Amino acid sequence: MIYINVIKTAIYLFPLLALLLIVPYMIWEYRKYGAILVLRTMIIYSLAFYLLCAYFLTILPLPSIESVKEMTTSVMELRPFHAFGLIFSDSPLVLSDPSTYLATLRSNAFLQVFFNILLVVPFGVYLRYYFKRCLLETFLLSFLLSLSFELIQLSALFGIYPRPYRLFEVDDLICNTLGGLIGYALTPLCTFFLPKRERLDEVAYQRGRTVSIFRRLLALGIDFFLIILFTFVIGNVFGHVGLIQSRFLPGLCIALALCFMDFILIAYFSKGYTIGKAFVKIKLEDTNDHSRPKFLALLIRYILIAITYFIVPVLVLSGSLYLSYMFINRLDNVKIYVLVITLVLIVYYVFELIETLAGLFVDDIKPLYIKLSKLDNVSMVEKDVKSDE
Repeated sequence: MIYINVIKTAIYLFPLLALLLIVPYMIWEYRKYGAILVLRTMIIYSLAFYLLCAYFLTILPLPSIESVKEMTTSVMELRPFHAFGLIFSDSPLVLSDPSTYLATLRSNAFLQVFFNILLVVPFGVYLRYYFKRCLLETFLLSFLLSLSFELIQLSALFGIYPRPYRLFEVDDLICNTLGGLIGYALTPLCTFFLPKRERLDEVAYQRGRTVSIFRRLLALGIDFFLIILFTFVIGNVFGHVGLIQSRFLPGLCIALALCFMDFILIAYFSKGYTIGKAFVKIKLEDTNDHSRPKFLALLIRYILIAITYFIVPVLVLSGSLYLSYMFINRLDNVKIYVLVITLVLIVYYVFELIETLAGLFVDDIKPLYIKLSKLDNVSMVEKDVKSDE
């Protein structure tokens, strides 16, 4: 029952862990392979969930600090195979009597050894199947994983408690390491229906040759996150030294200056990379001759992006609100130029939105900012990682 409650705790906390890992995981996958596979994601996240459960099983449930203060038991058991000896001394096992075997399997002495072995079996499977570790490496890594369990216990949960509340046992190291080796041996059976790691890599490299919308959005998100962060830092520094009084207009100017620096200057001097694009290994190239982007082309591209996706929606919304107000109040003095400009902008925006969405599925369809600037994103992963295959 204790084990089930611990696993329930891991299930409750895993979504938070998954959320914290998602951006680093996406950056890693895009940098190495250029694409994110659903199956690989399931494997990696299942490993993260397994490790969370494993560590929780070694430290939970947490006792009260007062109860730990009153403990007088020893904190270490350094006799090798002592736990195995307890199976013979503290259980009804009689080797010559098969009728005692079932009761022995239910005894606490046997279950402690069994679960300590079982705890690291999945780790051995992951090491051999996904990480391609040999038997010796699996042995060493399983031992180190087990040692981390025991040292956390010996540290009294990093000093939170006045003394260790669980026993540091050499037999735990032996059982855990043995479990990793058993997992290594069982890997062909456990992964029979899964594709080989090499096949996963091959599919990822093939998909990574094209730049997906999620990859571009992640790069853009990193760029904007850094721009907002530095805008906040610079604005606060300037505010403390008295260089600026208000926040909005100076902050907007700082943000625009940082946008110009990242999307234009850095992209120009780094031959197509913004900071975000460098994280996910994509860059801008001339669609005609695959050369580095020219300064004017970068300027045209990002001015059109700003106009189409930031300025035009604001103008459309403003014009629509004005026309709606005039219609609701049945006013006759509607400004014709506002009506005409709003309708033109709506047509332009809808057309560009359709082209942008269609361009995600059809290579020949490109939005206006790509047509006029002749700059598009290309993946740099296959040029850098083919040697890893």
